Amino acid sequence: MSLIKKTFGAAAIAAMALIVCPAQAAGELAGKTLRIGVDPTNPPFATLANDYITPVGLDIDIIMELKKRLGFELAENRILPMLRGEQLRRVKNKQIDVLAGCLSATIERTEFMDFSHIYFDTGLSVIYSKKKYNNVDDIKKFSNGKVGAVLGTTGEDFIDRNIPGAEKVQLSSFMIGIVAITQGKLDAMVYDKPIIEYFAQTMPAFNLQIVDKIYDRHYGQIAFGFTKDSPYAYDISTEMYRMKLDGTLDKIIKKYFK
Repeated sequence: MSLIKKTFGAAAIAAMALIVCPAQAAGELAGKTLRIGVDPTNPPFATLANDYITPVGLDIDIIMELKKRLGFELAENRILPMLRGEQLRRVKNKQIDVLAGCLSATIERTEFMDFSHIYFDTGLSVIYSKKKYNNVDDIKKFSNGKVGAVLGTTGEDFIDRNIPGAEKVQLSSFMIGIVAITQGKLDAMVYDKPIIEYFAQTMPAFNLQIVDKIYDRHYGQIAFGFTKDSPYAYDISTEMYRMKLDGTLDKIIKKYFK
């Protein structure tokens, strides 16, 4: 069974719960303190505010709405910024409760973590410098070059399968890849399409362009992550489904993707 089918199955169960218990009280997680970590290198889903400490963005807006509805508190009274590799290490060791920041819900990751209702559907694409390439429509054009992917992301596997001959470069963060491309040290980078598209559009000084195609949609199912068998997953996923039904989720998404 595919991850999408599993997720829609979970959503159907959540929907039935809403039908059977339409007046379910808010505050299901009142008195609970959750450790929530976001990868802040994925605008507009998550980035850092001007203080370089506080995460802001689409996923943070969702988290704060969930906090208001479910009544939980934040560990250290804040959302913790951490890169994807650190997120995955912590979730495997049960040192975190919720992961966010444009997290792809993949079959491979279900081996060690659980996922919420999928709230954003996208896929992967490739970003490159317009100074070196022009209007690339076939990613095999990068086959003889250096192509980066952030460590622990679905982009690593994508390069192996789809850009034969390319030298795969593992990156510690999205921004390191962007800088490497602008400096000519990297030919391209594989990443989530909405993020690289948003960056190319809002940061024209970097002179970047993306391949205008969406690849591997099964890697573009964006959700929140939880430790395996988390006691919080059901309540959070169900409330996210409520937010979808009452229009709150779409309103938050449209704030960032107009």
